[in-house]
Amino acid sequence: MKILVLSDSHGCADAIEAAFQAAEPFDAVFFLGDGEREFLRRAASCTAPIYCVKGNCDWNEELKLSLIAEIGGHRFLLCHGHSFGVKSGLERLYYAAAVNDCEAVLFGHTHCRELEQDDGVTLFNPGSAALPRDGLPFSAGIITEEDGELVFKHIDLVY
Repeated sequence: MKILVLSDSHGCADAIEAAFQAAEPFDAVFFLGDGEREFLRRAASCTAPIYCVKGNCDWNEELKLSLIAEIGGHRFLLCHGHSFGVKSGLERLYYAAAVNDCEAVLFGHTHCRELEQDDGVTLFNPGSAALPRDGLPFSAGIITEEDGELVFKHIDLVY
């Protein structure tokens, strides 16, 4: 299993293309909001399953603020993060994971890479594909599985 995780591309088609190229081949793509128009345009030609949530800068009324994705026996909660107040702390994400029986919550909004694990729950922010705020390069995330365990990593994007 290999999942591409992408967030906060803010209209930069080159960032989205760089993420797709850096991660291919993959089994699914999670887009965590803010730049849905260009993402969905690129994703239209993708054969892997696509999961996309609405960010605070997105206007597509068909997108949900959060969703649960089940892949390979793993449950993921996807959200942009703004509706969970992630700029003020991550406690609400841990609660949402518990309530929804998810082992990982994937979020964006802060434009900063994050990987935090506590009590069997992983919180993962791939950072921003176009506008990082943590002084690090443009980024995306990759989730793989090793011996039944999820492995999360950040990848730098070059474009």
